[in-house]
Amino acid sequence: MRVVLVPRRKGQIEFGIIYGSIACFTLLCASFSPLPALLPACAFRQLSGMPCPTCGSTHALLHLAQGEVMPALFFNPLFTLTMIFLLAAFVCSIVAAALKLRRLNIFSSKKERFVLKTAAVMLVILQWVYLIITRESLPNQ
Repeated sequence: MRVVLVPRRKGQIEFGIIYGSIACFTLLCASFSPLPALLPACAFRQLSGMPCPTCGSTHALLHLAQGEVMPALFFNPLFTLTMIFLLAAFVCSIVAAALKLRRLNIFSSKKERFVLKTAAVMLVILQWVYLIITRESLPNQ
């Protein structure tokens, strides 16, 4: 895997800005809308009795919108860390674009991409195990 700084080109897509904007918009909506009242309970949990791999994301989002990182991590660590990463990428991309700094490019081989995808799947599975263990005693969310 190689990390390289490359010059910016006009019209180039800034994924950090795009995904970071989505994260900011989501947090903003969670801050000002009655989100829990609008969303139904987890259908997977109602049918199976156990949490799905994304259970707790809404609660984590609500805590993040209030600036409460530790409770958000309890409810859904993977979602919380992803949101924090997206916000950091957003800030870095905005600053880099404003100052016309070089872009960070990551080049990886086919084998490295396979390892990264496998690691991502393993993280989701570990997240699910964590949620199953910690949510056994909690009521349906």
